[in-house]
Amino acid sequence: MYLPLEDVKEINYYNGPEKFSRQEMNDLFDARLPDLIQEKPMFEIILKEPAAKR
Repeated sequence: MYLPLEDVKEINYYNGPEKFSRQEMNDLFDARLPDLIQEKPMFEIILKEPAAKR
């Protein structure tokens, strides 16, 4: 995925829940590799606007 730096509003340490609800999964992009252990994300990237689906 290509994400231009000017589209990023902020980057934060992730302090949310260990697992995501079904609704949250519809609203986020999970960049974790499926073959690895699913651990809690370390960072959260907030965009200025929703990214277009490609």
